Amino acid sequence: MSIVSTYPNKTYIVADVYTATSWAMAAGVITWSDPLATQGQVITKYNAITKASITAAVAETLQVTTLTPVAANNSVYQFIIQQYNFSTGKTYTGTYTYTTAASGDTATTIGDAFRSQINNDQNIKIAATGTTTLVLTAEAGFPVFTVTILQVGGGLTQVTGTPGVVAKGTTAALALQGITVPAGNTYTTVHIEYSPVTGMNIKDGVSVASVLDLYLEDGEADYAAVLAAITADLDGTDAADAIAVI
Repeated sequence: MSIVSTYPNKTYIVADVYTATSWAMAAGVITWSDPLATQGQVITKYNAITKASITAAVAETLQVTTLTPVAANNSVYQFIIQQYNFSTGKTYTGTYTYTTAASGDTATTIGDAFRSQINNDQNIKIAATGTTTLVLTAEAGFPVFTVTILQVGGGLTQVTGTPGVVAKGTTAALALQGITVPAGNTYTTVHIEYSPVTGMNIKDGVSVASVLDLYLEDGEADYAAVLAAITADLDGTDAADAIAVI
């Protein structure tokens, strides 16, 4: 287990080794402990929680979108691609245009022109392939993008054959959040937001909410048992624990 603080009010726990009793709630207090810890980590009181969620690990799926041009003479074909860069936190927009000649252009020559433009654009993380169609495949780490057709020339249509899926809880996905975990592992994220329970009216004082993310390695033998205990406590279905809440 590693417990790291990223901000004064935000911490995270990477749980690679744990037992069926690592998560516990007694007298309304939630704690986490495991064989690697010298003592249990108090998370919060149950009635201080304002928001909680459990997100299972999801593998990345690379989007594949196909553009099909219909050739027409003296026509303008234009579209934009927008793609979010998880490393920079910015969305890149690329504009691609091709104007056909008075004669001789085909679906292949139109596709070739766009393939050259896209593959030479260092900012867009997409591989453009195909012959009579333009097949756009997202690169690893940049799984999703959008295509907006601006001018269709003689005809330009798009079909997304494989929707992109952003990875969650994988080694690469966590690395983008600044969290280092063993390569190949995947993690379920238990997200908890909580505030001190003071009994004051909100106008009498302001307190900063705290956040804890527990990254639960889902290859452990006790994963199912621990996840069931966490789910029961956070959704209030564990009657014994609910009675004990203070």
